[in-house]
Amino acid sequence: MIKNRSIQVHHRQLASELIRRGMRASLIAAILDMSLPQARQLYEEITGRSSPSGQTPRSNDYYFAPVMRLHAATFIRLYQCLAPQIKETREAFISAYAHYCGLWGRPRMPIDRAWRLLQLFRQSDGTIRVAQCSVPRCRAYTLVQAHEGATRYTCPACQGSLEVSKRLRGKSGRKHKPASPPAASKAIGTLATKPAGRHLVRPPTARHTAGP
Repeated sequence: MIKNRSIQVHHRQLASELIRRGMRASLIAAILDMSLPQARQLYEEITGRSSPSGQTPRSNDYYFAPVMRLHAATFIRLYQCLAPQIKETREAFISAYAHYCGLWGRPRMPIDRAWRLLQLFRQSDGTIRVAQCSVPRCRAYTLVQAHEGATRYTCPACQGSLEVSKRLRGKSGRKHKPASPPAASKAIGTLATKPAGRHLVRPPTARHTAGP
């Protein structure tokens, strides 16, 4: 009974953190074996509003748009670095997403999409993987598919295929340069050599400029 109570408390803590990161109640219920009414009630308690309804996003093409290849690969590499240290999948996921948000500042990939990506990656049997850009000064991580057939990859930033939205333009109308993808790769390398800590501890925010 005590053990079951402890598990319930732990699941509520995880659910609370996922809600604060933006995950919808239906997905939280599935991940943590909670009832949907419980997840919805907790969502309302924390956010003051009802959880979004409807099916969670399931399109795989989303992750292979040029800018999302960089974001998806960054998240996966963070998870790969943290999982051996944290062990528990859901805690490692939360920690990886927290670090991802810290690196990018304004993350393009919502947490629901990040969970879907992790499941897709783990079930892909190598058909989806993370590769490093072959440009020596870059070496950014990018998400690739086996059927693309290349052995050397050039990331979207080096290909010049990233689009900069109007909100990232300065008052003069000129585009700001994207954030440097190698900076994220360097931060991941540092993280891989240091203890991860608890997932509820906010990771240090890397310095960055406006980017993808």
